[in-house]
Amino acid sequence: RMWLNQIVADEDALLTEADWAELLRPGERLEPGDQIVLGFDGGKTNDSTALVAIRVSDGLIQTLLVEEKPNDTMQRDKEAPRWEVNRDKVDSAVHAAMARYDVVAFYADVAYWESYIAQWGAQYGHKMRVKSSESNAIGWDMRGSLRRTTLAHELLLRTILDRKLCHGGEAATPLNLTLRRHMLNARRRENDYGVSFSKESRDSPKKVDAYAALMLANTALNDYRQRGKKDKPRTGRTWFM
Repeated sequence: RMWLNQIVADEDALLTEADWAELLRPGERLEPGDQIVLGFDGGKTNDSTALVAIRVSDGLIQTLLVEEKPNDTMQRDKEAPRWEVNRDKVDSAVHAAMARYDVVAFYADVAYWESYIAQWGAQYGHKMRVKSSESNAIGWDMRGSLRRTTLAHELLLRTILDRKLCHGGEAATPLNLTLRRHMLNARRRENDYGVSFSKESRDSPKKVDAYAALMLANTALNDYRQRGKKDKPRTGRTWFM
């Protein structure tokens, strides 16, 4: 059911347009103060950078930011300046999310963004109810553990196919359309641990980074629901009998 008997557009596609449509909940969007988790996957030049939120109460997905290379003729001009992600914009989006919502967990792939993730961890790590690792509450090394990433991806597939996530569609945020595109771009990659994902080829312009950010957010959500609710933050109050 998870991947063997789906009707898909391409033989190695993971999910279909129908799978995304099944998650639609028209009109739903995040509100200030909502309790959420975050997932982040960052690039530098050729890859996209994405920040995705999931609301804890009902699994509502909302894409907060996607930065990716424009797909136009200007970028194919050899004399055009090389495109790079606007790191200040990404950094501001993270701080804005922390200020606007009640963020209880944040998992971020460290590749290309080590210094920023170290700063985010230092500033916000004490607020996280579950931690990605002992050394950094936020940092997640997707390349460092194939097994961990594969299990996280299979968890996302089960969660989507079991309809335990939802989204408000493009009306909630136009960036959800980008997440949908990245999800449809993802291709099945089997390994010794199960089913993971990647682009259709290493040099493919079809990006999957928002899908990777969704995977990390979903993992953070699962960890919080299993462990984080048991460890309520201390209020600082002392009671005497």
